[in-house]
Amino acid sequence: MRVGWCGFFSREWLWVLVWVLLMLATSGCGSRMVGLPQTQRQTPEDVLRGALRTLREATPSQATYINAVQQLNTYLSLIEQERPDWRLSEQARKVAQELTAGLPPRSIKRASGEEEPFTQEYQLRTLEQLAFDAVDAAYLNRAFLFQDALEELQEDVGRPPREPGPEQQRWQRRLTEHAFAWCMRHVQYQPRRTGMDTWPAHEVLRRGTGDAEERALVYLALLEQSDLVAAAVLRRSPESTSEEPIYSLWLVGVLIGDDLLLFDTRRGEMLRQDNGEPLTLRHLLNNPATLDRLPDAERPKPDELKELRLGLFTELPALSPKMETLEKWLGAERKVRLYVQLEKRRQELQQAQLGIPVIYWRDRQRSWFPAMCTARFVINPLRQLRYQPRVVVESDFQGRNQVRFLDGPIVPRTYWVPRWALEIAEHLPPYAADRLFRVFDNLILKLRIEPGGARDLLVRGQVLQALAELDRTQRDLDEKLAVFYRRMGGDFSVTADQDPVVALRNKWAPEIIRAYQQHEELRRASVSRDPALAERLSKLSSQIEALWKQYTATLYYLNYDWAAPELLEQITYFTALGRLDLAIRNEMRLPDNPSPARLQEIRREYETAVYWLKRYQALTATRSRRQWAEAVQQLLPLAEQGVLRIQARLAGEPIPASRDHLPYLVSVSKEP
Repeated sequence: MRVGWCGFFSREWLWVLVWVLLMLATSGCGSRMVGLPQTQRQTPEDVLRGALRTLREATPSQATYINAVQQLNTYLSLIEQERPDWRLSEQARKVAQELTAGLPPRSIKRASGEEEPFTQEYQLRTLEQLAFDAVDAAYLNRAFLFQDALEELQEDVGRPPREPGPEQQRWQRRLTEHAFAWCMRHVQYQPRRTGMDTWPAHEVLRRGTGDAEERALVYLALLEQSDLVAAAVLRRSPESTSEEPIYSLWLVGVLIGDDLLLFDTRRGEMLRQDNGEPLTLRHLLNNPATLDRLPDAERPKPDELKELRLGLFTELPALSPKMETLEKWLGAERKVRLYVQLEKRRQELQQAQLGIPVIYWRDRQRSWFPAMCTARFVINPLRQLRYQPRVVVESDFQGRNQVRFLDGPIVPRTYWVPRWALEIAEHLPPYAADRLFRVFDNLILKLRIEPGGARDLLVRGQVLQALAELDRTQRDLDEKLAVFYRRMGGDFSVTADQDPVVALRNKWAPEIIRAYQQHEELRRASVSRDPALAERLSKLSSQIEALWKQYTATLYYLNYDWAAPELLEQITYFTALGRLDLAIRNEMRLPDNPSPARLQEIRREYETAVYWLKRYQALTATRSRRQWAEAVQQLLPLAEQGVLRIQARLAGEPIPASRDHLPYLVSVSKEP
């Protein structure tokens, strides 16, 4: 079976192309850099200011972080005599060695002559290189996304008390609960596809679905931008041996004072005692009977509590001195945590004296996990599905090639595109098949994945901007469909006014399939030795381009028509989620004695969220594919309770809730 990636200009190819260019231009030890060409007008300081200005953009785009990395590398190439010292400290090197200990220790050369990136020597050298690469660009994408999200969540909770003590711990607890509930709302529980890598946290958050492990990565990445110390609570796996213990994720713990609050990312709940108070790690260890509150499948035996570990990790680029320098360059004007002192966090956990060893977590079965999730995603050594579908070319029993599509996690091409269009694509070469659906793919990817898109704005905490972008997307879709249906509404009884879709299927499709077949036959021939064949190939290529241009408009509007049901589902769900976020945020920011008008405004926000959640249910009621059905079912009671809670306040009824307990925190994930 031969596999070809859909679309030379797809998002996957963009990252691969950038990574290859950076790797080729930065080959060698300690001097890997690539950047923009120097202009006579730009000084090194101008280039650096341009890079920092790019990173400080409030609303980034798909190219923001790639452009910033190129500008930073240009700056470094212009200051050869004053380059910074980015060698790892002894302490940071030990941490990096521990997180990468599962990789082969020495450099490995592939048969192609390229260096294998997943070796310990390569990874450690990358941390010290005087250049930024594609993995660094993806890491910057991650850090800025979570910083933006955390900043909005912190504003919901209010200003933190300056002095240590009970008030500060109460504020920290409110923040951890609020952040956890936000993560669980935005990442619906969904088991991972068989054989699929764990995605990095920022990609999981934009995707909006994840299993317990991926949801934990999102929560930990969010808290990494704060001053709070969080860790994975690991339990010993049944496959462990005395010589080689294997630990897997059980819970997430956040250090408040000298104890850990515990969060279950599978069920989407903060663990609590019978009286409603948080179940802390210290209380759990001293009172094993509290394990009875956990489901049987997730409940460890009391003697297994002695084998628990607290696992610390971070994405590997966070240990690099280059990130520490870049964080200083950005300054207070763009607050973000790029450099993580993991050893300092380990010391804070050890000082709490919880009686559980603190380790640097690395999975013994996946040598790259969890510290190299971003690198694994960018480099993609197994060529796994990322966003878009993949074209798979198979040979039948007669040796004839057959093309079929495998849908990625984001773009459901084979579900919405009609069979007749897929059959046309299946008769085209893999590099041409994607061209039929490029607009379809881009519409969905822009909405769901791209920085600056509606989903990205929503998870950055920019709810009003996200709602405005969703409204703009809806209007654009309506306009394009109106034009398309007017084109389809002509008088087709007249031969000259033929239905363009019918013409595309009956006339254009056979012509372009035949042209590509001839093109492939000529391409396989030795055209370099026969000028006549080369000329025929050139003319045929021009003919193919003319055929594409002839039906560009028809294909453009058809793609909108095919994508419309998927876009409407996403727009409806994201609007409901945004309205719910807005209602919760406004409720949390209420003063002690809010005016009735303010309370009525918040009630309307909750009612609007209820409306959009029920609208989603009505929209997808007859569909077999309802991506957010479970999330809507779990969020609807939360929104309805918000309406009742605000109505009670308007009526002057007392609300039985302590000042420590956030009123909207209910289970938002169905127990699997």
